[in-house]
Amino acid sequence: MKILTMEQGSPQWIVARIGIPTASQFHRIMTPERLDYSKAAEGYVCELLAELTLNASLDDSWTTAYMERGQELEGEARSWYELTRDVSVRQVGFVFRDDGRVGCSPDGLVEPNGGIEIKCLSANRHIEMVVGGFPAKMTQVQGNIWLCEREWWDVIAYNPGMPKAVIRVWRDENYIKALAKCVARFLDTLDKAKAKLTEIGPSAFREIRPKDPKDTTAAVEPDPNAMTLDDIDALRLDLAEARRIGVLYDTHEARVLKWAKEGDWLQARMAWTAVKNALAHPERYSPLPEGLGVVP
Repeated sequence: MKILTMEQGSPQWIVARIGIPTASQFHRIMTPERLDYSKAAEGYVCELLAELTLNASLDDSWTTAYMERGQELEGEARSWYELTRDVSVRQVGFVFRDDGRVGCSPDGLVEPNGGIEIKCLSANRHIEMVVGGFPAKMTQVQGNIWLCEREWWDVIAYNPGMPKAVIRVWRDENYIKALAKCVARFLDTLDKAKAKLTEIGPSAFREIRPKDPKDTTAAVEPDPNAMTLDDIDALRLDLAEARRIGVLYDTHEARVLKWAKEGDWLQARMAWTAVKNALAHPERYSPLPEGLGVVP
């Protein structure tokens, strides 16, 4: 962990984050509930590549009224938290992982093993948090815990004149393990895209020609069920999660992975659909009766 102490929002802070995947955007790398690689990752790769090419942040310069209000109230919320919890909050600028490839901007660190995320929301969303809802992205909170090497993170719901709340989120090793795997995959994709962009150079020229009607060569239709290595990785994560929560047997997990690796893609995809249904509705499938499972 490497901690930068500049003020958040300063020019130095903006420069430090250029081209760096951050915890606030981890929901674009891993789906918060399914814990698998997000389809939004491709767009995020292009966004970071654009930043690196321009050497400038692509963050919008405008802010909404609620965002401005939240920034104004953040210091007040931090003071309220310090007073009511009898702690001291350390403000930092940006936290890098040791390798400098990913980072986060925590609202504060509480020594020796905690941190905070301040939410100054609209009245209705604030009440949602106070009565038990949690609109904050769990990927961001667990990402902060992971990158800052902490055991817990307090999410503070602060709105003057209304009841306030502190929600403590404890470190979830299984969640962080899945997040770390998705981030590693994202960084590999980013590196490959960066290399391809470098290979293209300052300009590219491509042609798209109409098909020659005299060309009678039969086109080979690709198998619509074909699975890429990325598909198999995502399948493996779903199978492991299904086994962990008790809706799939080890033997079925191995069988489905064998189908995927050996090209029996239709069978693999049918099984994958069943597994996804089981993950969405585990109460229908768990506990498993002896000798049965999601996949026949």
